[in-house]
Amino acid sequence: MLEVLNVIECTLDLIDNDGLSHYVVTADIADVRLVRSAVLYPTDIAEPAEYGAGQCSATFTLDLTDEVPPQDDDALRQYIQDWDLDWELDELDDFDL
Repeated sequence: MLEVLNVIECTLDLIDNDGLSHYVVTADIADVRLVRSAVLYPTDIAEPAEYGAGQCSATFTLDLTDEVPPQDDDALRQYIQDWDLDWELDELDDFDL
């Protein structure tokens, strides 16, 4: 499970005809962005790849019986963490290139 460091935004995107609420969430997630590639050769200076935090987005769906996302920042971060979402790394900014 990836660690949610900070929730940037959690917005209701759509309520469909079946009453399902579709949310989009953007958050800072730990260890998703490659910071430094692994060094394999020569073996005497080999190092594993290094990963850092990155801004990611994901979606989730609630039905009428599910608890809505809390308004408190800490509670929202834990709520999103508990979903164990499939995060997609957002496009890199110019300073990341």
